[in-house]
Amino acid sequence: MTTKKTAWLFLIVITFIIGISASILSFLEVIILSILLGGMGAFIFRIFWSTKKDT
Repeated sequence: MTTKKTAWLFLIVITFIIGISASILSFLEVIILSILLGGMGAFIFRIFWSTKKDT
């Protein structure tokens, strides 16, 4: 009985941890993607602005 209870508890804890880590990972992924896209956009804009300034 106790072993079954601990097994269930362990399973619940594992699924909970996996769920939290997955949500955090997706959240981090979104942040990283937005930072990368923003950085790329700024970089392209800077290049475009410098070329525009020269002419």
